This record gives sequence, C-alpha cells and structure tokens, in this order.
Amino acid sequence: MKIIIIYIVIFILVLYCISLYIHLGKSKSEYRSKHYYKFYDLLNPIYLYKITIKLYRYINGLNKDTSYKIMDDVHEILNKYKIYFWLSEGTALGIFRNNDLIDYDDDVDFSFMGIYNGTFEKYCIPEFRNKGYLVGKLYNSYYIIKNGMFVDFDIIYKNDICLANNNNSTNEIIPYLQEFYKIIWRNKIWNIPKEEYFIYLYGKNYMIPLKHKKPDI
Repeated sequence: MKIIIIYIVIFILVLYCISLYIHLGKSKSEYRSKHYYKFYDLLNPIYLYKITIKLYRYINGLNKDTSYKIMDDVHEILNKYKIYFWLSEGTALGIFRNNDLIDYDDDVDFSFMGIYNGTFEKYCIPEFRNKGYLVGKLYNSYYIIKNGMFVDFDIIYKNDICLANNNNSTNEIIPYLQEFYKIIWRNKIWNIPKEEYFIYLYGKNYMIPLKHKKPDI
C-alpha cells in the first residue's frame, strides 16, 4: 500500500512539473529561453521537495514561527550585502493588510531587481547554505528551504516573465515597483509595494481576506 501511495505522489509531481514547463515554455523571454529552459530543473530532488512542501502548506497553512525566523535570516543577509529587496505577493499583502503573514499562505516571497543577482549568487547563497538552508533555482528565480518552509526569490529583469505576475511579462508589473512603503514589522524595516501593486495582482477587493485557501495569495 505504501509503495502505491509513493508512486501516486511521484506521478502527481511529475504531472505538475510537466504542466509548469509547458506553461512557462509559452514565454517569449529571450533571457529564460537561452539560460534556464532545462526540463531537468523541474525534476531535481530539491525542487520536488519544495513542491511537496508547497502541497502540504496549501492544505495546512504556514508555520509562522519558522517563517519568522527564516525571514529574519533573509533580512539580515540581503541587507548585509546591500541588496534592495521588498516583500512581494501574499507575504506583502498579509503584512500590509493584517500586520502579519496570511495563515493559509504556503510560502514566503521576496523580490529584488536583476542587477543584484550576481551579488546574491556570489555572497548570499553561501551564507544561506552555511545556515543550513537548501538552495534551489528554477530558471532565474531562487528558493531556499529549511524546517519544512521555503522562501521564493522572484528576481525581476526587464523583458522577462515574473512569478509574482503569474508568469506574465515583468514589463507589466515593473511600473508598480517604483516606490515602496517602509514598514516597521517585528522590529525590522521592510519594503512593501504600494496599493497599486495589490490592486494589479489581486483586484480592488484586495483588502478583503478570502474565506477559502488559495495557493498563491
């Protein structure tokens, strides 16, 4: 029985990876098509582990205590190397709207512009590994995993596609990433996009919490 369950889980994960690859493959991004369109990126063990965590968190919600600790580590390391970053997607929405993470979210989201990618790869990734994080990359976006939670880093390039924008063009979302609020939360300063960003991603009713779990909000 256990073997059958394992095979079913693997089959679902493979289907998910194939569907994701097909979806991202529709992009006209020259950057990703030249450097990051490798199907085996979707089948590496770290990525499959991440998807397993995502499915679990989709059902059970965040572990907030773990998320807070991971966010503190990210805040410390990115600031150490002077990477200008902001909280994005559901993470930003939760803190902007509720002054906390959203209970039914499944990950933590950070973003920064592509000009910082070299610094991130050279200095930040070794620091995360030294702190016990698994580090993975899908196309030009990184993620880190620790204690059953993960953080996505959505790295924004012009003329690319954007995870925060449902894999649509970064050119559509960049106008909403020009100015940020500075919010003090848990004794640290965080950059948060302004209201137009949330309206663009979630609609005019972004301040009304959803009653049901959603995978990416």
